[in-house]
Amino acid sequence: MSFFRTHNRNLTKQENSNGRPLHGNGSETARQAVSVREAARLLSISLRAVDKYIALKAILTVRVGRRVLIRMKSVNEIVSKGISKKQIRNQLALASAGLPE
Repeated sequence: MSFFRTHNRNLTKQENSNGRPLHGNGSETARQAVSVREAARLLSISLRAVDKYIALKAILTVRVGRRVLIRMKSVNEIVSKGISKKQIRNQLALASAGLPE
């Protein structure tokens, strides 16, 4: 048996491969926002797709310093409602007309 199989089998559900707790200090507080990469993983779409939706203002972001974060509220709304083609067309029309959102 390989090292990785035995090593990964010994991890608890509360730890990642580094042996650190999955939620920072082990508290059960819900995350308020996630990175663009994490949002892509949660939504099961590509990083490029998330970037495109951000550019079209279909996904709203929050900047903290240099970091771009996506609120979990937005991620949950996308999961429950999705992003409609109508919403994307409206944003494209506004962008091409030069109108503010």
